[in-house]
Amino acid sequence: EYSSNAYMVQTAPWIMGQTYQPNMFVGTSNLESAMGKLRSTFGEYGLGSATGIDLPDESTGFVPKEYNFANFITNAFGQFDNYTPMQLAQYVATIANNGVRLAPHIVEGIYDNNDKGGLGELIQAIDTKEINKVNISESDMAILHQGFYQVSHGTSPLTTGRAFSDGATVSISGKTGTGESYVAGGQEANNTNAVAYAPTENP
Repeated sequence: EYSSNAYMVQTAPWIMGQTYQPNMFVGTSNLESAMGKLRSTFGEYGLGSATGIDLPDESTGFVPKEYNFANFITNAFGQFDNYTPMQLAQYVATIANNGVRLAPHIVEGIYDNNDKGGLGELIQAIDTKEINKVNISESDMAILHQGFYQVSHGTSPLTTGRAFSDGATVSISGKTGTGESYVAGGQEANNTNAVAYAPTENP
């Protein structure tokens, strides 16, 4: 219902072994380890990892090798590493699938032609491939599901995803994001995105 950015900024020092306090000094001696933990967790959902799609030359997004503490903090709420649309789709599908990450497929099977030129017998089925199961408890996954639901059904004026739920015939859960802001021709603009799954109860 509200932006999770403030929460993630306070979570980031905890990943570095420090408790958040206002105006705190943050030591950065274990920055590399902390960024590794963050990216490893993101990767379990398909962010910054190969999705396993059955197409050649897949991009795994842009995950810079060089970074500083500010990059780590902003990466905690999604404003440093860059992901492909397919990775974002796999991420939200993994949430919808209770933490089971599946490889996306372009086709479900290869078929022969029949004598009328239509779909014939199945030659090869493309089986569903499970890549991994996210390391998360059922109770924590339930919190994620509730958060995704509130993005589009929250009652606050700050609810960010109501637009893609209003008027829908099924319940939609999702996540919105503002990747960055930039100035083009003197005009400020937002680079926004949204991912969603439906129906909420049985996607």
